[in-house]
Amino acid sequence: MSTDAIVLLKEDHKEIRRLFREFQSAETKRSKGAAMRRVVKALTIYSYLENECMHPELRKRLPDLEDDVLRSYEENHVAEVLCTELAAMTPDDERFNAKATVLIETVSRHFGKEEEGWFPQVREGLGRKQLQEIGAQMIKLRKKAPRKPAQLPGAATVTGDGKPDGSAEQDVVDLLLRQHTQIRDLFIEVESATGKARTDAFQRLVRLLAVHETAEEQVVHPLTRLRVHGGDDIVDDRLAEEHSAKETLAELEKMGPDAPEFPQLLDQLRIDVLDHASKEEAYEFRYLRREVGGAELRTMTAAVKAAEAVAPTHPHPGVESATANTLAGPALSLFDRTKDLVQKAITAPS
Repeated sequence: MSTDAIVLLKEDHKEIRRLFREFQSAETKRSKGAAMRRVVKALTIYSYLENECMHPELRKRLPDLEDDVLRSYEENHVAEVLCTELAAMTPDDERFNAKATVLIETVSRHFGKEEEGWFPQVREGLGRKQLQEIGAQMIKLRKKAPRKPAQLPGAATVTGDGKPDGSAEQDVVDLLLRQHTQIRDLFIEVESATGKARTDAFQRLVRLLAVHETAEEQVVHPLTRLRVHGGDDIVDDRLAEEHSAKETLAELEKMGPDAPEFPQLLDQLRIDVLDHASKEEAYEFRYLRREVGGAELRTMTAAVKAAEAVAPTHPHPGVESATANTLAGPALSLFDRTKDLVQKAITAPS
């Protein structure tokens, strides 16, 4: 049996494609459900091996391919979300077949990109010996790889209707992942709104970004530096991205949502913030889940929730006026005030 990492991944590609055909040829709901369970299991193992072994090794050994690695992380993340949702559904759900089709198309494109572009570059850059070393790690890791998408590092919990379950929130990583989803939704809301609705949505986006970035700076980043191998480099990269986003945010606030240049600059902020979020999920959150105990991560949610309570993105009637003084003023000042709130929550006696 070959221990070449690329050979091993191509063998997985072949098997998963066979499972796709098996699902597509299934004639009954029962057989479709069984086939999809096999697909989900195989993709869960595959994604785990790439994300936990192949990707980190390539990032260390071939830094010039970092952009390709990040895209692969993101494509795997999309597949993981779809697998998680499909695992919570049955063929009777009206969206089951459509979601399965999207999964198959997404993964097939991912495989094609790897085989035609990425794998040749990796083979040229590493050579046979290093690929065999990585492959040996993958073979060892496969034995303990998760079989269900909900067991993957950083996985979201969903309900039976395939939607994220907010009540299942367990720790600070769960909380920040939920905020990533809210941030994506708010960007869409700001981009699609006009007039006062756009102004209101933009203000809520600023609040959420203040809470999110401050929580990371005060809670998550220090833990990453302390507990994750290579944590200083990971955090320094994230801080540089956050600083750039804050500068863009300040420009947007200065010009106002009605300015002609606002949509273009907002789009740039969206690209930068979502790229930053993807890197957090791929590098920081994943490693924290692996290196830090769940109980320790759960104790950190109080600081983030304290800031959320004072800078709500969807304030209830009465709360808005009560927090007006805290939320007033420039966006960068809000970041500073939120930082104070988080720090007080961290140091408050339990």
